[in-house]
Amino acid sequence: MKKQLDKYAIEPTVYFGVVFYVPSISQLQQELTRFQYYLQLRKDILEGRIPCTLDQGIQLAGLAA
Repeated sequence: MKKQLDKYAIEPTVYFGVVFYVPSISQLQQELTRFQYYLQLRKDILEGRIPCTLDQGIQLAGLAA
């Protein structure tokens, strides 16, 4: 039975990532860097990686427009 289980076993994959957020977006000098930062922050909020209250979400949506 062990041979059968070993035959179909899947090796676990572990992903490691580092998240870095600047304290103030004014520290990002290049426009493209600010835009990429915005896209990553937006994705993290939409995927639930960063908690966001309704009020914060409304403020962020206003800034994105």
